[in-house]
Amino acid sequence: MLETVDSLPLSDIQSHQAESRIELSALGPKHFKTCMAGSIFVDIDGYTSLIDSLMNNEEELTKAVTLLHLFRHELQCITEADFDGVTIQHQGDRLQAIIHLPSSNDDRIKEKMVEMAISYNSSVEEVINTNQKVFDKYHVAIGAAYGKTVVVRSGTKGDLDAGCFGDAVLGAENIQLRSKGSEMRIAKDVFAAINDEAVRGQFQFESQNDCYKATNLTWSKIEDAQNSKHYAAKAAVGFNTLTRSVEFERSNGPNVSRRPEVVPVKNTRNWGL
Repeated sequence: MLETVDSLPLSDIQSHQAESRIELSALGPKHFKTCMAGSIFVDIDGYTSLIDSLMNNEEELTKAVTLLHLFRHELQCITEADFDGVTIQHQGDRLQAIIHLPSSNDDRIKEKMVEMAISYNSSVEEVINTNQKVFDKYHVAIGAAYGKTVVVRSGTKGDLDAGCFGDAVLGAENIQLRSKGSEMRIAKDVFAAINDEAVRGQFQFESQNDCYKATNLTWSKIEDAQNSKHYAAKAAVGFNTLTRSVEFERSNGPNVSRRPEVVPVKNTRNWGL
């Protein structure tokens, strides 16, 4: 340890504010990044108990490990491909990720962090749990917070691990650990940045944890809430014969009455809410 410390004088260590997406491979003992970022922890609730119960059944244990890789792949794709975030670590059955773009736009990063959390839960509930038939359904517990974050890659030579630290990292982990499967908790300032009323309406303030919580929150649930709002506003509605779905007239969307594939219909009831 002393040799390592002596080989890394402070004058050789550089830090840079991240303006573009952080590439972890470019970091090392002499170079780290700082940024304002959203930290997210996503834990598969009950998975550890599943592994413990299968320790004497190698065939089923193999299937459970395959399921873990499916979770990891799906969550990492959402983080990196869909939101341009950074996967920090796969900590067993828990993902740690950050999102820090667009740089210098705090409110948009916070909004994207909530969108990312909803996408995680939607993917698990509506894709993985729907299509995997081997085990019972498994749900994720999510915690998210925002603040100044230090991103590092450290360890022994040739075996460096990514990591990050800061108040937001600790805050996100703290509220994730207080969450059960299907629960999502976000810090107060993250909630304040949400512009979509349909999304805001899904969260309730928890005084005991000093944060906001949503349960079973997916994009389908958000869409139902938005449709209910459009129904109440007497918006025109049509049935899309190609997608086999109902579409409401929206100011920022295509006109339902001017597309040949959409058949205008009459609103006769609230949208199931």
